[in-house]
Amino acid sequence: MEKRKLSGKTILKLAGALLALAYLGFYFYVGITGKLPYMHETVHIMRYGDRKKWVAGGMTAA
Repeated sequence: MEKRKLSGKTILKLAGALLALAYLGFYFYVGITGKLPYMHETVHIMRYGDRKKWVAGGMTAA
């Protein structure tokens, strides 16, 4: 079988996906555990109304 080489573009896409997943995981961890109190303040999002900061961050990551 012939080995396939990953292109630079594919590596960048994978790195971006991993970074977004880590970002999403951080916001859900903070929201569920409540370790950072300022993340539970309410912010206004134009399209979705008032949400907690950790929910807004999770929506941004997704």
